[in-house]
Amino acid sequence: MRILLYNWAPFDDPEQRGGGVRVYENNLIQHLESGDHEISVLSSGLEYDLMDQRVRIEPTTNTHGDKVRSYALVNSTVLAPGHHSFGSPQVFAEGEMLTVWHNFLRQRGPFDVVQFDSLEGIPLTFLRVHEAAFDTQVVVYAHNYYIVCPQVNLWKDERVHCDDYHGGRDCVTCLQLKPNAREVERAHQLSRLLRSVGIQPGHPAYASAYSLYAWVKPRRRLFRALTAVGMMGFALSRPRSVPRVAHAVVGHVTEREPQLEPIRGVLKIAPSTSGGATDPGRSLSLASVFRERRERSVALVNAEVDAVLATSHRSRRVLAKYDIAEEKLKVAYIGTKAAEDFSRADRRKDLLVSGQLSLAYLGYMRRDKGFFFLLDALEACPPELRSHLRLVVAARGFDPQAMERLSALADSMVDVVHYDGYTHAELPRILRTVDVGVIPVQWEDNLPQVAIEMTSNGVPLITSHRGGARELGGDNPQFVFTGSSAPGLIEIWRRVLEGELEPGDYWSSAMTPVTMEEHSAQLLELYADLLATRTTRRAAALERHSVDVTRRQPAEAGGAGRATGVSLRGA
Repeated sequence: MRILLYNWAPFDDPEQRGGGVRVYENNLIQHLESGDHEISVLSSGLEYDLMDQRVRIEPTTNTHGDKVRSYALVNSTVLAPGHHSFGSPQVFAEGEMLTVWHNFLRQRGPFDVVQFDSLEGIPLTFLRVHEAAFDTQVVVYAHNYYIVCPQVNLWKDERVHCDDYHGGRDCVTCLQLKPNAREVERAHQLSRLLRSVGIQPGHPAYASAYSLYAWVKPRRRLFRALTAVGMMGFALSRPRSVPRVAHAVVGHVTEREPQLEPIRGVLKIAPSTSGGATDPGRSLSLASVFRERRERSVALVNAEVDAVLATSHRSRRVLAKYDIAEEKLKVAYIGTKAAEDFSRADRRKDLLVSGQLSLAYLGYMRRDKGFFFLLDALEACPPELRSHLRLVVAARGFDPQAMERLSALADSMVDVVHYDGYTHAELPRILRTVDVGVIPVQWEDNLPQVAIEMTSNGVPLITSHRGGARELGGDNPQFVFTGSSAPGLIEIWRRVLEGELEPGDYWSSAMTPVTMEEHSAQLLELYADLLATRTTRRAAALERHSVDVTRRQPAEAGGAGRATGVSLRGA
């Protein structure tokens, strides 16, 4: 079987971008390549070439050598990850981007299956695979909610789960800090330039180059401003040139700081070109831009995708709530290497130290992951109860305020231990003194890998009601608290300490974590089922559609609609 996998971050990225999805894809590739399959991998949204700014897909080297064919889309009009293209009209780009994609599918294919492990870094129009490869089956594996949320996680204002975007109005101000797309692209151009001369990530010179760039950047703007003042002074001595020179300089400067304003109406369906009373006009509301972004994205998925995989039943329900077609939705728990340890793990049944509850938090020091909620709960915990708690934190990075709070808590707890990240091999040592793990996610986290890693090492979980982690424990309500309720979490701690609830009670309903071998077998079975039905779908589609398979697509701002291929894919 010929399979193409897409994720915005390379599966073997030396900078380890892409989080758990990159880890998942790397593990999946290792299992698929051992079978009779040809695996190709594409990444996008990170490679930008200062010297050659053509959009193109080029082969890359990878850690698997000839076993895997890897490619990168260079100079994508959509930056990755999703935050870097928030509100960008390019999420529905056609033109050159779509042409390059379709040419790649024709020249490097035919592929039996294209699986999108993310949709960041590419236009959503890339889902229109069938226009270049009719028989290819399209699968979207939804590790997040980018389909309906440009912020990716349905996480509003960096503070609360988003249940209602109020017709797009809340999206307008959702990001507290909107990255400067031009500066992000320049940083990627610098990375590519350094790698082209042999300076790789991790080398001291690589970090030094970025430090120098960070020093030069603000001074470059000052130099540009001083130059502008000088040019305007020169222009004042030549009155006839003032309007032309002043406009050119000011226009150049303002273009360097793109705001949300330029996206007004860009994603709107083009108005009638007839003018007059029949012209419906064009909305200038930014909210309508985000509203149509969601509507068009869902419509594309429902029209062009053969299967949408959810990583948990909870995630499936969330996707269905936003009108992803029920018949396309299937649950496929991710496979992990960690799951292989479950059968031989020492599953916690009693407290390791009587009268002491040792908790573990793994992952990132982020609000959506619930790290700061956990700190709030510990600080709100009654002092007598808190004095019997111990906390192990394994989270990469150093947040000074977070570390200060952890240090303050340590003085009123049994202890607080911090690890600056971890590897799979280090987990047994880190978790050996832990009674229970805590997954306090505040967003609908599809299925955190850290949750699977802890249960696979015999550590039961206390989880938020949000996301898929609770399903690892069989939705056991005794180990689940309402996501935003600190008292609810504290009450579970009290019950465990006082013996009303034991760590071993978790395992009676817990599911067995899925290994990567089991997961890849499930995927291949799904692929086979999709491929088996393509002949009947083709016949039904051809019968249902006329020979003329063109349709009108919404045009870019100010342009007219143009004919493109239409899907012949049936329901």
